[in-house]
Amino acid sequence: MLTFICYPKCTTCQKAKALLDSYHTQYETRDIKADNPRYDELIEWLALGELPVRRFFNTSGQLYRSLGLKDKLPSISRVLKPGGALYIADTRFPALVRSILNGVFRLIHVAGEFLNPDEIAKRFAGYGFVLDSLTVDGYVQVVKLRKEVEKC
Repeated sequence: MLTFICYPKCTTCQKAKALLDSYHTQYETRDIKADNPRYDELIEWLALGELPVRRFFNTSGQLYRSLGLKDKLPSISRVLKPGGALYIADTRFPALVRSILNGVFRLIHVAGEFLNPDEIAKRFAGYGFVLDSLTVDGYVQVVKLRKEVEKC
């Protein structure tokens, strides 16, 4: 059965619900304010979908504007959590594919590159982060880094 995730007070959501109803579509409703998507759900949706990351945000909302997310969305896959944990969700490619893509990016002057978990950990080591864990599901990798506790 289809799950319709919405904010009930949103007029766009109300229109979408009316459209589903007009086609007699069977669905269950999930209030996004009462039942926020879990981190693993978001990663799965981003990996499976063809939508850009910004489509997962209320771009008209006050929080979106106050955080300046419009300018940050190209690198939004990095998420700092309370307690000093840093989660980085990225596409996981075999080394040869990663090397080819990164070479093409340099040739056409595209900022960014695909990294393996060890390369990600090295990039953030200078900021006091160490590799904590790695979750891999198909072509998606979620690297968890944590702040290294300084020894006295």
